[in-house]
This record gives sequence, C-alpha cells and structure tokens, in this order.
Amino acid sequence: MSASIISVTFCLLLLVACAKPQYLTAPSGGGLEKAGQGTCAAEFATSRNCVGINWEKTPTETEFGSFVFTITNQAGLLSDMSTGANPILNPKVVLWMPSMGHGSSPVTVERISTGLYRAKAVFFTMKGDWEIRFQISGDQAIRAITL
Repeated sequence: MSASIISVTFCLLLLVACAKPQYLTAPSGGGLEKAGQGTCAAEFATSRNCVGINWEKTPTETEFGSFVFTITNQAGLLSDMSTGANPILNPKVVLWMPSMGHGSSPVTVERISTGLYRAKAVFFTMKGDWEIRFQISGDQAIRAITL
C-alpha cells in the first residue's frame, strides 16, 4: 500500500513538473503566425501601449528573419516618439529562451515612421519556447512563441 502511494505521488509530481509553461502573452496555435497592426500581440505593463507584429521573413534554422512591429496607444493610434507626455524612445527587442536562461544574437531595430519599426537579424538558436521581449523607456512587453 505504501508503494502505491509513493507511485501515485511520483506520477503526480511528473505531471506537474513537465507541464508546458503558460506565458502571459502566449499566442494561440503556437508557431510564427502573423499578428497585424490592428492586433495587440503584447501589452506593455506600465503604459498599456500595445505591440503588433507582422513577419516579413520567418527565421529558419540557417537564416535570419525580420518583422515589422507597431506600437499603439490605448486609443489605437500610433504612439509618437517625439511628442506627448509619455514619449517612446529607442524601442529594444530581445529574443529570450526562458527554459534555457539565455537569449539569441542581438536584434537590430530601425524606425520606419512614427510608431512603426523593423526588427532585423532575428534568429532563434534552437527549437523550443522563445519570448520576443519589447522594451520602451523602462516598460516591457513579452510575446511568447513556440518553435
């Protein structure tokens, strides 16, 4: 009887320990699906601004990719980098693999126009759960994807 309790307890621990992590902004369906300008793929915690992404070139195991992203405010308008009470300065994009505790090569961000940016040199070094972390003026938004 004691052995069966230990077996059941062990099985329950395995189920809990092996559960897929649930990220705050995990996309439905997984993969590198497109999220257009009208969607909020990730929300900044403090400012409540949203990031929408649209892949231009999906990264592969051997090639870098790129995506265009928008930053919108609560009214759905593109946020302005140079004016307003909460200007967005130098958005940053970091690729992070939480299960491994490391990131990938640095991503280059270029401003296309007000609230519209391109992230280049996007490369995931291995398969698994990844986060695309966006940061503006100390505020962070996370978009989780699975490869």
